[in-house]
Amino acid sequence: MSLIKCPECGADVSDKAEKCPKCAHPISQDKTQVIEKTSKELKKKLLIGVIMILIGFIALVYNTIAGVVILTLGVIYVIATKISIWWKHE
Repeated sequence: MSLIKCPECGADVSDKAEKCPKCAHPISQDKTQVIEKTSKELKKKLLIGVIMILIGFIALVYNTIAGVVILTLGVIYVIATKISIWWKHE
């Protein structure tokens, strides 16, 4: 644990603190930024899975085996992404 300067008021604050005890300026923002980045990545994967499911349904209209395969892969991809979202976030 080390002391850092608050960017707002210049007071000495622990690097583990969530906010400055003097001015309440947020100090520890690393966790929030990591979750935001992870969340964006996982939302993209979820969107890809949903698009795969839609393409699979469209292909099923034409009675193709590819429709079944794409639909199944899309469902598996969405489920895997949902598990990843649950696993990585508190």
